[in-house]
Amino acid sequence: MPKEILFIGQALPEKPAEYPFARSRLYKWLESLDVSKEQVLEISEFNAVLNFYPGKKGKADRVPSWQEIQGNQERLASLVEKIKPKVIVAIGKVATQAILNTNKKIKLAEFVGKKFEVIPFDIAKKVYPVIILPHPSGLSTWIYQGNNQKLLHQALEEIRISLQVE
Repeated sequence: MPKEILFIGQALPEKPAEYPFARSRLYKWLESLDVSKEQVLEISEFNAVLNFYPGKKGKADRVPSWQEIQGNQERLASLVEKIKPKVIVAIGKVATQAILNTNKKIKLAEFVGKKFEVIPFDIAKKVYPVIILPHPSGLSTWIYQGNNQKLLHQALEEIRISLQVE
């Protein structure tokens, strides 16, 4: 089955899991689209801005530098061209910065819930729809702040619509 969704996160986890984002809310969110975890795994490709674990900074994972992000953009653009997904889903701020090719600090609330038509990393060969999700970690409190749950639901609806387009 072709890979319809390309999920791009920040980096590989410190400890490999049974499947990508196994220790997160991602599959619960996607179940709201009537797509099971098994279906998501079948129709999706998972990758990360960094293809290694960046280490810790304090208690959290170290955020990659802009140079590290840029150093992986060509690899990811090649992956996009190989897979040709219906939609690319950026998970979190770092993946959003990488795909949109911006070193500017971003506020997720300005990106989650919208669909962007962009040339990923500014180097892929064509325009793809990109949808931004917050990080699905149970440690993230972003979805509980302000209007963010509504934005999350809008983003999930954009994913659903993108998967139906032929």
